[in-house]
Amino acid sequence: MKIANLPEFNGLRFDSELKSFNDLMSLFLSSAERVKTSGKKLVAKAPLSPVEPIYAAGALAYDSYTHETVMHTLMKENPGLISKAIDAGLSPDSNPWNLIMTGAVVSKKNVATIDAYATACGCYDDQIKNAWQLMAGTTSAPLYFWEVPRFDAESEKWAIKFLVKELKQFFEWLAIQTGHEVTELSLTESIRLGNLLRQDIIEITQMLQLPDVPISALEYYFVQTMIDDYAQDPEILHDRYKALIQELKERVSQAKAAPGISGKPLRIYFMGEETPAFRIWNAIED
Repeated sequence: MKIANLPEFNGLRFDSELKSFNDLMSLFLSSAERVKTSGKKLVAKAPLSPVEPIYAAGALAYDSYTHETVMHTLMKENPGLISKAIDAGLSPDSNPWNLIMTGAVVSKKNVATIDAYATACGCYDDQIKNAWQLMAGTTSAPLYFWEVPRFDAESEKWAIKFLVKELKQFFEWLAIQTGHEVTELSLTESIRLGNLLRQDIIEITQMLQLPDVPISALEYYFVQTMIDDYAQDPEILHDRYKALIQELKERVSQAKAAPGISGKPLRIYFMGEETPAFRIWNAIED
């Protein structure tokens, strides 16, 4: 599949020479289909919330925050989703990702059918909590929040004990939803696969420091985003990451930078809320 030829990607400039990226994006775009054929429960989670427990329980993790927003933004369909979220009760001051995701779910236009909602949620993020409550309530899906204490060196021992209890309760809830208990073996395997993916991302990220940067910002953005839910198949995602790494290493060996990147690139760190204006990555490089 040639990603650059898809109509939903009009206006974005992709690196047409990076063949392995097409396979990675195909994995992202086919999430809904693969979930249906898997026969497994789909558990939505927020960004930065660990997914290992979900896979250990025999379910599939789904970063609805990213998937719903990216797909609806790229397709340029259902422009009223933000209004739908506000009408349902989400604050208009919420970031656009929460608004688009929530609007898609409450209006029943979400890309994938979500069986349950569960996420680690500290007391600091009312946006995530409010969005998750609205989505679960509207769809009558089960909802579970587990708390992660804010780090404090003086209360570390207490916090670890608290977190252990939170995780045990989360494992029990997952078992009820999926019919599969989280075992030491299943959790160990899930962590092993996650560590492989993290090592892949580290290896790709390190290449951004090279004199000839082999991957453009837009491609890197989508590549590192996919690790948040392991693309519903951590083993396949690992294989495709490795193929990308190999292709990038070939560029490095030839001292070949990605198209459009100068020989002495300026390093820019983009921080803050996510933006659905994906053209910004092309614009920064221009």
